[in-house]
Amino acid sequence: FPIYTDRITVTVSNVAVIKYADDIRIIGCISNKQDLDSYFSERDRISRQCFILDLLLNASKTQEILFYIQRTKPNSPPIALNGQGITMCDKVTYLVVLLDQKLRFEEHFQSIVSKAEQLTYIVRSFVHLSKLPLASRLFKSLIVSLLANCLLILYTNVFAKG
Repeated sequence: FPIYTDRITVTVSNVAVIKYADDIRIIGCISNKQDLDSYFSERDRISRQCFILDLLLNASKTQEILFYIQRTKPNSPPIALNGQGITMCDKVTYLVVLLDQKLRFEEHFQSIVSKAEQLTYIVRSFVHLSKLPLASRLFKSLIVSLLANCLLILYTNVFAKG
């Protein structure tokens, strides 16, 4: 995929493209109307560029989210891929992190806690059924890895509120 996606570039300074395997994320830093307009034109240009490079963009798997700090949500002109409209979302999951429009991460933390509680039940079951080293390995591989995955976000969120 990097061979194909390497040609997908941006032409304006307030827009970035993040590529991970076969995923492409278009991120725009918008502080005024001109930035918003340049983001929308860049988004459309990248869509056309993918079409020219014969990259099939799946409209049913494509989502758009606007992160904003203003009290009112900016209007986003609809985008269409292959004649199908793209949904504007209030939250998206990217690389296991649940992002909402205000970047609050509360739902992400709740999902991590819920997953950790479920995995703790599994580890407790193995403590009673098997030897302690197996339960310790399960704890380290399931729960510690899950918590380590969101540690950076948790750290910044706790100290931002404190």
